[in-house]
Amino acid sequence: MRNYEIKKEQNLIAAINAGQFFNFVNMKLSSKSGIGALRNSAGKLLTGDKQRADMLNTYFSSVCNGDLLNIEKRVDNDVRLEFIHFDQAAVMKAMKKLKPNQASGPDGLPPQLFKSVGRCLAEPLSILCLVRFSLSIKYQACGLKL
Repeated sequence: MRNYEIKKEQNLIAAINAGQFFNFVNMKLSSKSGIGALRNSAGKLLTGDKQRADMLNTYFSSVCNGDLLNIEKRVDNDVRLEFIHFDQAAVMKAMKKLKPNQASGPDGLPPQLFKSVGRCLAEPLSILCLVRFSLSIKYQACGLKL
């Protein structure tokens, strides 16, 4: 097996193809092995998925005690965001940046849909976003959540 790998590497070098070389290097750099075996506090080796997951869950539960939620404010309490302009061009630009092969969002609609009908949706979506934002500001002023 090792001789095969050596011969393959030598052929790759002899081919003088930068693209193949970098693909080979990137393949060697990426690791797809997942999480290896873990040792528990008693020194026992854990290899099962559930055992390792339980051990990691116990550890992270002990170190993540909620202090992460106390994030320091960066703006004063009297600072308010009063208006955002959602224009058709900005919405269209955002839809063009969507990656068509990614999974659907929480709405269940695939990104390819937004890319293909973006011109038709840009104006109604910009209006919808503007109205939604305006309503949320008015509701917040009354102490309500939308």
